[in-house]
Amino acid sequence: MTVVPGSDGGLYVAATTNGASGSGMALVKYDADGAVDAGFHDGGASHAGPGLATSMTRDERGNFF
Repeated sequence: MTVVPGSDGGLYVAATTNGASGSGMALVKYDADGAVDAGFHDGGASHAGPGLATSMTRDERGNFF
């Protein structure tokens, strides 16, 4: 799991997910008060896969990689 602070005081968390169809990745945004930010992507989370979330950073435009 990797945690990156957001410019608005919130946190972005990247983690590996494991399900019936294999491993994937998820990116979740939390507000500064600790609640999932429902306005981020699809209800607060973005899912991708297959893959493993081992690290994460943001560029100067706010894009994750």
